[in-house]
Amino acid sequence: MLSGIKRALRFAAGLASLLGTFGIAAAAEVQIVTTYDYPVAGASTYGRGISNDGLVAGTFVMDRLTKGFVRFPDGHFSEPIVAPPDTSKGSTYATDVNVLGTVVGAYQDSDGFILRNNKYGNFSDTEILGINDLGHMVGIGNGIEMNFPVPGVILSGTRRTTFFAPGASSGLSETFANRVNNFDHIVGYYTLDGAATFHGFHRDGLGKIVTVDFPGASDTYLNGINDEGWIVGQFFDSDGISHAFYRIGGAFVQFDYPDAAGTAFNGLNNSGSISGRYSEANGSAHAFIAQIFCGDGRAPSPERRGPC
Repeated sequence: MLSGIKRALRFAAGLASLLGTFGIAAAAEVQIVTTYDYPVAGASTYGRGISNDGLVAGTFVMDRLTKGFVRFPDGHFSEPIVAPPDTSKGSTYATDVNVLGTVVGAYQDSDGFILRNNKYGNFSDTEILGINDLGHMVGIGNGIEMNFPVPGVILSGTRRTTFFAPGASSGLSETFANRVNNFDHIVGYYTLDGAATFHGFHRDGLGKIVTVDFPGASDTYLNGINDEGWIVGQFFDSDGISHAFYRIGGAFVQFDYPDAAGTAFNGLNNSGSISGRYSEANGSAHAFIAQIFCGDGRAPSPERRGPC
């Protein structure tokens, strides 16, 4: 059964690429569904990963303290998430959540955590950035010896796999495995030997890695991928301004929140719902949920899968 699904996915991905070649994918559009802030006065709010049932993992920053949260589909929030090893009580980042409500993230810039059934687990020297519905997790290694490259990390059960993006296996290069879908396709970003430029990448389920950069961008970050292979992220232009984008069938489409100083898409689910954030000129940030609509004005659904 699973092999049949994978064959169907490969066919859909190939069809999406063909449609994108003829400009059909660009007929899709994004609309803002809602904006929100964590209910603490004055906090900046960053929506990150979004599950296939609409849970959002995110962070809020207040008085230089960063804490995680989960936003539920009905609009209410969890209590602040602070990983027990976070002794500062203010540097916990919730980065992703799956349909089981399992939350992953990082704290104190070097270690990762998993929050499942109200119990925390810890990952030394590995920041956890993404989790799929099978419980497979991805992230970045830390605590690596000075002057060595930092790998992307895949955790599946008791198995730990590391990998490097193209050209990022030497010097001070870093590979960030950011999100993973249910077919173990991974998106993220990387730097080469300490360079300040970031490039996006896509790693398929067989381990093949390709660079994916927004055309003409100074930096590209891939922040979400769903089971159809649709990708969302952000890029920076030559003026240092952040813009969001989505990519369907090889076609990139830019998106900017109205009147914002910067925009990012940070997560994507199978229904085409996007988790993102926008920033104001004063530096404050606010989260939003957006929706991809196909050219006929309908959103994707479990009964209506495939490319727009």
